[in-house]
Amino acid sequence: MAMINIPVWMFITSYKALRSNLLRNNKIVNMLHFGRGVFGSDFGSTAFVISKANVEGYIAVFQKLYLVHGAVDTVGQKEQWFFEGIGKYTVSQSQFLKIPSTPLAYWVSSNFINSFTDGKLIGKLGQVSEGIKTGDNDRFLRYWYEIQSPKFSFAQKAAEYKWVPYHKGGDFRKWFGNNTYAINWGNDGQEIRSQSNSGLQGKSMYFTSVVGYSKISARGNPMRYFDEGVLFDSMAPSILLSKRQLYVLGLLNTVVGIHYIRVLNPTMATQVGDIKNIPVIVKESETVENIVKSNISLSRTDWDNFETSWDFKRHPLL
Repeated sequence: MAMINIPVWMFITSYKALRSNLLRNNKIVNMLHFGRGVFGSDFGSTAFVISKANVEGYIAVFQKLYLVHGAVDTVGQKEQWFFEGIGKYTVSQSQFLKIPSTPLAYWVSSNFINSFTDGKLIGKLGQVSEGIKTGDNDRFLRYWYEIQSPKFSFAQKAAEYKWVPYHKGGDFRKWFGNNTYAINWGNDGQEIRSQSNSGLQGKSMYFTSVVGYSKISARGNPMRYFDEGVLFDSMAPSILLSKRQLYVLGLLNTVVGIHYIRVLNPTMATQVGDIKNIPVIVKESETVENIVKSNISLSRTDWDNFETSWDFKRHPLL
């Protein structure tokens, strides 16, 4: 069977069962992963041939005809790469089954694949969850500076206040910041809970110190540290670990962490399951955590230099 389609099925978690069944019972003969540009400014495409019979140890040929994820290349450029053999890989499809969620990551190294058995997955170290879906953001969310100060917690004993700090994602920023929103959490969020289209996930993580990120981002998913007393949005998933939380924050903000995320799900929407499936191999943890603490402190100082921070005291130029 031969087919051309959008390659979303190759990576995202909702197609895991399809991939697993295909890899166990069929054979991918070869594949051209076009990226964007074959059909104009499209969503990307892939062409492949599948055989009904699974041949153990069969080595398939994959070719990635794009250099930058999301870039729109010309057909002529892709044709040149094809004939020059650029982006060509040979791999046994059984290797994909060694990666959680079985993405068709044909370009990764054996060391990358082995890391999933050598390390411990983030999902096994603690919790990763989406947060609150208010059902009506215009009603329940405000910028923190729109709230009268006696009604806003400023992250201190937050549960006793009607309006509390809220992580909703925001601009590209690492380590600390993007603390601009407040959520109406009066009476333990009673008004939100009464919304028929609301949803509350990760309840055990509310008001704890977490690592959070923006679920949808075209530039990657920079991780940030959040103090206790903050709630988080369904579009701003968060991580809570009993130990090694700063170490994991450091990992996810490196090119290594970014590489894992892009392999597990090379789309603009990083799912909770993608973060859960990233392996952690602990080395020189004290050194790493001290560097992370320093980065958080520097980023916090930078954030607090501007009036959008509730800890702003004075502009650095004055």
